[in-house]
Amino acid sequence: MKIGIITSPNEKGQIVIPKAYRDKLSITSEIKLNILLEDNFLSIYPIYTIASKPTIYENDAFLAVLKKTQGAWRKSNKTDKAEIKRNTYEFKETQKNKKLW
Repeated sequence: MKIGIITSPNEKGQIVIPKAYRDKLSITSEIKLNILLEDNFLSIYPIYTIASKPTIYENDAFLAVLKKTQGAWRKSNKTDKAEIKRNTYEFKETQKNKKLW
């Protein structure tokens, strides 16, 4: 077991993160900390970025990007005969494998 800086909590259970550690991890009063209980010890991790709920403007920008790129990911309504034949064959082979399994 490694021993670092030993401290005691106050009456409210609060502890102070030593300045040397705060400086090394760039922890300020604006930084959120993730505190995890693991077995019989606490782990504290600084969280530098938090994914927040997007604003209405970010939603609009996201939708605009989706509309511009929809041709890249949208499945075509037109399906050629070779693709239909291939899909049918794959489906039948899958059903055979299920029965064997």
